[in-house]
Amino acid sequence: MSKKVKDEWKQYLLDEEKDYSVEQLIEKFKYAVSYLKSHHLRIVPEMFTDSDPDIVDEKYHLSDKDKEVYAKSFEKEGYAPQDCKTIIKVMDAVYHVLDISKEEARQFTLYIAENHLTLTDAIERKYHLSLSEYDDYMEVVLMPYTNYCGRKSLQLGKELVDILAVVFAE
Repeated sequence: MSKKVKDEWKQYLLDEEKDYSVEQLIEKFKYAVSYLKSHHLRIVPEMFTDSDPDIVDEKYHLSDKDKEVYAKSFEKEGYAPQDCKTIIKVMDAVYHVLDISKEEARQFTLYIAENHLTLTDAIERKYHLSLSEYDDYMEVVLMPYTNYCGRKSLQLGKELVDILAVVFAE
């Protein structure tokens, strides 16, 4: 673990040496995930599976219809059409990164524009967690849960093979 564990994160860490029941693991993992949810950062199950790593990037974006509707609403608010294109790109990024509704993403995007903030600065200011801290939390707190579950699955799979070998031994 090359990243520094913040003191407030220690309560969410998994003791990888301990043997947890499925119920205990679920409760600990839910508790650890709740930290990011409390900061309104998007966290979905697909982030923890290797089945299709691009699926999270493909989901949680504004549709073309949404972009059209919101661009018109920004124009009505007095923004130039060229500025609206930029604002829509920011809104799409906001909706992708934060676990908020499209309307909340619109309001947050206006907050960013009106206060001349970067997306990163605005997220840190409003939700009290930077995107780099989000990445660190994923790496040092949440990924060990996935690794632990993977090791347990392999262990249980090996035990099944051993059981089958004994059951069907001649």
